[in-house]
Parts: sequence; C-alpha cells; structure tokens
Amino acid sequence: MVSPSLTAILMAVRQHLVARQALGIEALPAAPALRRFLTAGSRSDLDSLARATADCQRCPLAASRRQVVFGSGSRRPALVIVGAWPDTAEDESGQPFPGEAGELLDRMLQAIGLTRAEIFCTLAVKCRPPDREPTAAETGRCLEILRLQLGHLAPRLVMSMGAFPARVLLASDQSFFALRGRLHAYAGHRLLPTFHPAFLLRQPDMKRTAWQDLQLARDLCRQTDARA
Repeated sequence: MVSPSLTAILMAVRQHLVARQALGIEALPAAPALRRFLTAGSRSDLDSLARATADCQRCPLAASRRQVVFGSGSRRPALVIVGAWPDTAEDESGQPFPGEAGELLDRMLQAIGLTRAEIFCTLAVKCRPPDREPTAAETGRCLEILRLQLGHLAPRLVMSMGAFPARVLLASDQSFFALRGRLHAYAGHRLLPTFHPAFLLRQPDMKRTAWQDLQLARDLCRQTDARA
C-alpha cells in the first residue's frame, strides 16, 4: 500500500512533469548555481558539482541534515545505484549504503563481478529529513541534482533500490512489485528497480528474486551501449 504522504509526492511530481512537458520542457529545472554544470558538457566537473551541492540551501532539509550525501564511486561507472534518502548512519558518514546493508550490497555486486569502487552509489534525496518522508518540493530539488550526476557519469544502467526511488524517479503510483525487475526510461538512461539491501536483510526469502534483477543488471552493464 502506498502511504498518503508518498501518494502526495507522486501526484505533485507527476503534475509538475506533465505541466513542463506541455510547455515543451523535458528536464527538471536546474538552479542557477548548478546550471553551469549541466551546460558545461564536461564529465570532469562532477567533483565541482559535489562541492557546489555540499552547502545546498535550496530546501528545508538543509536545516535537518548533518551533511549532504552526494554519493561516491567510479567517475566512469557502467552502473549507478540510487537509494532513497539518508538514514542516521548515512547522514553521519556522508556515504550511501553503510553498515550491514552496505555489506550485503558489496556481496550482491561481487556476485555479478563488480565492486563498490567500480560503480557509483547515490541517493534520490541527498539530505536526511527530520523523521518524515521528503516532501514533493524537496524531492524535486534533489532529482535535479541526480539528473546532473547521471549526465556527468553517463552510466549504462541505473538501478534504483527500494520503493521510494523507483516511484519518484518514474512518477508512478504503481506498486513497487509491479515496477521492479523491468526496464524503464529515466532521464535518457535505462532504469532497473530492485530491492534495497536492508529489505533483503529483513526478508531473506526475496534474495532469489533479487538475484534475477542482478543477473539482468550484469548483462546490461556488459553491453557496449545499454542506454535507452
């Protein structure tokens, strides 16, 4: 079941995208401080984007975070993994997927011949909310940054982990189980929703299903060009 707050986010994101499409605008708008990274055309600017994002004040989450969780990993990844928003450990460390869930993620990657250093991990929302889901406006601001990141990284595949990133990236109110395991288009990239490692720790019987998603991800990452 989709929570009322998540439903409100999905409706607001969808309405925003439909309105912009009607105006002939395909991408979410970048703030002036970030727009130069979008138009620079140089993938070497990812570190500059990270520095510009580190002191982001564009939404109320700036007041509740310890630090922005921009993401980390290879600057030339075949695979980008996107989680939801920072939990306490991520907010404190500044790194996505730490702890036991991160250890399981490492084993999942190892099973398809990858390491954390060879991919890029990030989050859909970069700052920890104060014990609530991010609002539609907060989520939209961070999706601007995610689109910039993907533009610089140019991965062959984006894999979202968990229900929240799958639904907000796709602006969909379908159930997560209807979205996972299938390829979708997002910002000019192929998107494959799958389970979050934390969920798999709670529901180990779903690891076999997750393995099917990982095998598909492995095959797509081995292709010379897997972008939509």
